[in-house]
Amino acid sequence: MGKLLKTVPLILFLAICFVAGLGLRQNSMTPVKEGSLETTSTPNYRYQLPDLGGNSRSSNEWQDKLQIVNFWASWCGPCLEEMPRFIKLQERYGNQGIQFIGIGIDQVEALQKIVDRLGVNYPVLQGDFDAMQVAKQFGNTYGVLPFTSVISPAGELITEIAGGVKVGEMEAIIKRYLAEQGPG
Repeated sequence: MGKLLKTVPLILFLAICFVAGLGLRQNSMTPVKEGSLETTSTPNYRYQLPDLGGNSRSSNEWQDKLQIVNFWASWCGPCLEEMPRFIKLQERYGNQGIQFIGIGIDQVEALQKIVDRLGVNYPVLQGDFDAMQVAKQFGNTYGVLPFTSVISPAGELITEIAGGVKVGEMEAIIKRYLAEQGPG
């Protein structure tokens, strides 16, 4: 009963934030200079949250990679729609220094069911209000889900996307990043 009393307000809060943010998706991608992945430097793109096994994980684990950090929840339709594309992109580009990280804002059991059903092949971290604070430090001031930030290995924001990532949108960002890195 205690877990239910904790879960209901959280789900209600997140649902209100999600509905409030639905209209933000139009042109909500942080603009980047045409033909270049210009970055915005900030020290706030570091985080530490537990994974689904309860082990503490830190963004420092992936600091040498392009991090694509996706905030999602098990009850979020657009979140579940984009995850299979992220799985394919992680498979395709993971060996080229690209790392997807999912941050689930939900109960561990609900997240684990989705991870197992979809066969998620990237780290999934879990949190409640602490994960929403991380999302806020990443620029998600309205609590929109899904919310995705792309962070360079130098810890700089490349772009952020409030709402669902369109088909082909993330792969275009990845390809542009890899092209700018050059061979080697």
